[in-house]
Amino acid sequence: MPTSVALSIKESGARDLSGLVVRVIGAHRTRLARAIALETALSAAWRVSQKIASMFLSAVTNPDLSPASTVPWAKSVDWTYFVVVDSNVDLFLASIGYAGRGTYDARRNFIRALAARIDLRQLDGHLRAFNPRIVQQAMYLFMSATNRRVILGDCSHVGASACRRCPSMLAKRCSLRAVRS
Repeated sequence: MPTSVALSIKESGARDLSGLVVRVIGAHRTRLARAIALETALSAAWRVSQKIASMFLSAVTNPDLSPASTVPWAKSVDWTYFVVVDSNVDLFLASIGYAGRGTYDARRNFIRALAARIDLRQLDGHLRAFNPRIVQQAMYLFMSATNRRVILGDCSHVGASACRRCPSMLAKRCSLRAVRS
């Protein structure tokens, strides 16, 4: 744990992360309020943004990311709140004409609303139907040419013929399309 995070936890009056969680759960009634409070507490640390806090908190609470290792208190927190908005997600949002506010919270809320319209169980029966972090990760991966090139099953290994098979709404947003053309 970075020293700045440890110090922020101490400044909150807790001894450690577990103590912070106990304090947050005791102080907030709803799972969403607890998620916001945890993200806020971790974001108080130097150089820890909402993105970094959400990345960490989603890793330890999201049952679809680490089903065997989610911490016991994850059921007390709205883990669907933890969405990581980075430059690749911003590229995706720009490609679909996102015209909302540019704040982290506004972009997170947009992704959560979008994720509510996607039943992930139809893609993989092991996933929860609603998981904004998985939807966000798909945006990130789709826009990341570097990451896609290392995935053996990615269409980038097929060549230009894959672009013709791709739905036009996706093909025009593809981070690798310009490379293949």
